Amino acid sequence: MTVLQISGKSLAISTIVVLSVLSALAGLAVLGMTWLWGEKSLEVDPRAVRQVEEIGHVTAQTESRFVESGTIVVTKYLILDFRIPDAGKALNEASRLLQEKGWGIVAKLQSGGVEMESEHWPHHLLTIENPEDTYLSLNRDLERALSDAQAKARYPDALVVLRLRRMDV
Repeated sequence: MTVLQISGKSLAISTIVVLSVLSALAGLAVLGMTWLWGEKSLEVDPRAVRQVEEIGHVTAQTESRFVESGTIVVTKYLILDFRIPDAGKALNEASRLLQEKGWGIVAKLQSGGVEMESEHWPHHLLTIENPEDTYLSLNRDLERALSDAQAKARYPDALVVLRLRRMDV
């Protein structure tokens, strides 16, 4: 019969290696469970935001986050000043310029605003509206951004709010 002798130093090193491996596996398991069952963030494509920014003078922007079906949905708000004194004409100008960039109107809102989608940005919804038609009381950051934009704008009553969010929740 062969007797194996393990020194105290070898035993300590082996124990450390086993504990390190078990610790790493536990960490990976927690990470995997968080990824599978945790909240995921649904961000707007930054290239879509840049394309929308190109149509006018962005005076302010902000974002909001809310949870829908276990997913954090990030909505980007851009406030644009087209330097047009008429609010309706400013909305029409924003819509026209976005249509030139491939966005198509999918719904007209009672307020006069529109909802748009683009084949370039699947699952993105863009809403264009006047500030008074947005739900400012539900979003303090948007309310502050609009206040800042109105302070800078040539025609504060004719600003346009563009709301961009992903819809593939």
